[in-house]
Amino acid sequence: MIIRWFICAILMVGWALLLWPLNSPLPSSTRMLPAMDEILAYRVDPDQPITVKVPSSIDALVVSTWALLAHTNACDGKARYSYGFEATFIDENGKDVQTHRFELESRLSCDDKEGATAGEYAARVAEGDEMVLDPRTTTITTGQLLPRGGLVRLRGLPISVKDVLARVEGRYRRGAYEQQFYEMSLDDQDRRRVVSDMTSLGFEDLPETARARALSGWDRRLDASGLEGVDYSLRRLLLRNYRTPFPAAAGTVPGFTVGERHAAAINVMGPVEMDVIAPPGRTVQVSEGGTTARIVTVGENGLLHLSSDRKEPRSFIFDGKGDDFLLRFVLPEAFQRAQIGDLTALPFEGNRLEVRPDVRVVKYLKLDPDRPVVARVAPDQPFLGLLLRAELPPDAPPDAPLEAMSGTVVARWGPGPNERAELVQTLPRSRFERWGRPRDARAADVDADDAQKGSGDRMDADATDPRRAILRVPNGVEKIEIIGDAHMRVHMRVLDPGVPEDILRMPYQVELKEREIWRYAPFDIRTWTPIRAHNQDELERSGRIADLYEQVRIELRGGGQASSDATKPERILVPDGAPVRRRFLAKAELAAKELLPPDGWTALVNEQPLKLGVAYGGARGARLKIVYRAHPSQLGGTAELWINGKREAEQPLATLAGALRANPKAGIHDVEIRGIGDGLAYADAAPWEGGPIVRRRDVFELPAKQPLTFTFRQRPNESLTLVLFAITEGSSRPFTIHYTIDGGKPRQRKGMFFRTITAPSGDLGGRTGDPLSGLLWEAKRSAKEARKNPDGMARVKIPIGDDLEPGVRTIKIESADRLWIGAVLVGQASLPSELEPRLWSEDDL
Repeated sequence: MIIRWFICAILMVGWALLLWPLNSPLPSSTRMLPAMDEILAYRVDPDQPITVKVPSSIDALVVSTWALLAHTNACDGKARYSYGFEATFIDENGKDVQTHRFELESRLSCDDKEGATAGEYAARVAEGDEMVLDPRTTTITTGQLLPRGGLVRLRGLPISVKDVLARVEGRYRRGAYEQQFYEMSLDDQDRRRVVSDMTSLGFEDLPETARARALSGWDRRLDASGLEGVDYSLRRLLLRNYRTPFPAAAGTVPGFTVGERHAAAINVMGPVEMDVIAPPGRTVQVSEGGTTARIVTVGENGLLHLSSDRKEPRSFIFDGKGDDFLLRFVLPEAFQRAQIGDLTALPFEGNRLEVRPDVRVVKYLKLDPDRPVVARVAPDQPFLGLLLRAELPPDAPPDAPLEAMSGTVVARWGPGPNERAELVQTLPRSRFERWGRPRDARAADVDADDAQKGSGDRMDADATDPRRAILRVPNGVEKIEIIGDAHMRVHMRVLDPGVPEDILRMPYQVELKEREIWRYAPFDIRTWTPIRAHNQDELERSGRIADLYEQVRIELRGGGQASSDATKPERILVPDGAPVRRRFLAKAELAAKELLPPDGWTALVNEQPLKLGVAYGGARGARLKIVYRAHPSQLGGTAELWINGKREAEQPLATLAGALRANPKAGIHDVEIRGIGDGLAYADAAPWEGGPIVRRRDVFELPAKQPLTFTFRQRPNESLTLVLFAITEGSSRPFTIHYTIDGGKPRQRKGMFFRTITAPSGDLGGRTGDPLSGLLWEAKRSAKEARKNPDGMARVKIPIGDDLEPGVRTIKIESADRLWIGAVLVGQASLPSELEPRLWSEDDL
């Protein structure tokens, strides 16, 4: 029996080897996994284009492309490869209408390591040994170019990777009613499939606009014209859903260097313990998500242990005193999921894992005063965006390092003096970003090897923080030349018209605190998309490509890490005219022993003492004020203020609203109000142990279909944001506000760089309510009703960019429903004649 099974096994192996295609080697990994899907794709060759018929009933082509590499045993998921194709549109009369060039960049998803993902791939050819890059999908709108149908001719581009496969589908449109019916017909699996190529979010988590876009069309494969083998050739692709984490953290060498000018960021969420390994005797500074830096001298054991019980997402920031030195970060295995991101921890001694900063590689182009970087923009593309940085020189004296670098950048689109824009900018040194590869434990050896080879390229150069510059593309211009100082670097982007909003990749979709943002986290979809230079190949040949290593981290919006106190100036705006005004008490939190803000108040509950801290000096020094609204059943009684068990003030309840005052000594007191029943009361003192407070804001009535206007002066080169607080009375509900700036036609600056784009008009919407809720003080509702149905609040923003000519701005807002509106202008300080937010006076009660 054993011999019989042995013979059968030999025969089966023999048949398998005979059936395996002769020109296809066995998989390099013994764990090569079976395909989940299989498709046929056309070969798009520079010398042999394919022609596809375009029906008049579609409005776009969806072209999925895969580039093929010659077989290699290397498996580098971080390497990037460039390829492209050209699409020529031919109308029903056989006339060439337009040609578009698409240049793409992709990478290889593979894993040759031992373990659960060994042998994984995203795609491979069924026959042959070429390696297949990740697919890229390009949507080409055809409705206007070929309204009566026609042909499209696809030709590969002779750039870095020339062997390209393509699958072409036509996108048919659904009407609004068909979209609703289609959505109702989808089960959970169908919904995942519909959005799988669009985002990593689930169907229900997509914004309404993105969900409608996903349902608005359906695709059908289009066939090439002609005969197979004569007019076109096909290749069979085997697909899996595996993707190498993208973009992977740069480098695999453990550790990261820090010093007085260099810092490292480790992003975590939830409770965590961490050991930081550092040279004994060195001084390390550590801050955790907004806390004051902790300064520690490393002991003889070379370990610094950190422990935190905080739950929210945050960044640990590490730097040090003196010259750079190496830090390593080690987590117990129980905390291996604490780090945010798609990084893989490395095994360490015992049951511990080593983590590294989340570093992303972005390609910049080196500028030159005479040889331009050429940007090619599509017709009707309104803006060209530039991210500008500088490379700091290596020969600065160690005792006086450069902390900033000035540079000039010029964009020109014609020979005339009015056909150019110039920007002179001083950029500060970056603590986190560097050019080339960040230094690590092997840096000295690498530098020594470079010196022996005579290489002039430095593996580690300090970078500056970026400056964003946007240029409004003049009508009819398709090429813009960028020149500048040799130490300046540029990364070019354009607005993607098909993307209405930015959506972060899944590991980074965590709730941050107010004003906190992710810096350099990867996106699933983004409104600004990078573009290659028109002369990219020439720039690559001449060595004018620079790799920037960015650290992903959580920072405060507007710059600085999360522990920075830097904030933009603000001023409260009052609408024109004399609209009805009310006071809105918005919920807020106060830390223990933190000073109460000038507009802050603490809620009291009838006949329940609360520990409050009475201030030592200032407007609230040694004084206490209570404002209240009593329950109607208490009329005719007496409202009483008790401090430390003694009655200090009282007032007959002839009206429902009133105030009680006392002058206790500065310090901690038990404060209690009595006699107001189920009413409302607030004290102008801080809760000593911290906790909930309210902050008062003046709000103004926005009647249904009647406008409010705000007027202010915008200075030259000033970027502002008008923040509107929308309040709905006694409810949480959706709202929409329509706004116009200067009648929808503000004067725009031309031929100049700017930072922010202004939309002259638009609709802002959302839903008011938790967690942004509070109380309209003058509303005629009982305390019970106010607690059960709080007044909802939401915040929306209107950017007013430096792309506008300076002068007086008039912002008009309208709503179909009645709202209460508060307005703050961010980016401009209060005028000397304007007062700080007032404390309540008698007329406010």
